[in-house]
Amino acid sequence: MILSRRPPDFVIGDPEAPYLLRWYLIPRNRWFNVYLHKFLRSDEDRALHDHPWWWVSLILRGRYLEHTPSDTFLRRAWRPRWGRATALHRVELFRARVCTTVRTPDQNGICRTRHSFSDARSMEAVWTIFITGPRVREWGFACPNGWRHWRDFCGVREDGTNSGTTGRGCA
Repeated sequence: MILSRRPPDFVIGDPEAPYLLRWYLIPRNRWFNVYLHKFLRSDEDRALHDHPWWWVSLILRGRYLEHTPSDTFLRRAWRPRWGRATALHRVELFRARVCTTVRTPDQNGICRTRHSFSDARSMEAVWTIFITGPRVREWGFACPNGWRHWRDFCGVREDGTNSGTTGRGCA
């Protein structure tokens, strides 16, 4: 991605191990916004979340599972997904696959190639275009005891950000 050659405009999560990198494709405004997102990790699996605006997501590269209250869906590139602000979901990335190739001669001296695949520790990055409408509400998480505002769920540092923090979640 050409735009990714410059630093992201916004980093979500711990700067040392970010969850998501965001680039602004148009100047931010109150009517609608267009972002380039690079997911590096899955959403936390503690609860489904909603958004403060309607949204459209278009995967450019990669794939992920989207968990909703009704089902889990495989989301692939070039298939737009639209959601209301109140639509609950969670994104789960796939683990990257590592291919190891070993070439060894057999008893007849013929070279044999063997491939083995294993899951890497890292996740497959997913690139998306993310379009939002105007802010219509606060956003948060669906906990067993009811909806919880994102500031309470994620935890907020003294500087007003939640970078690198893990809040109390649904507890």
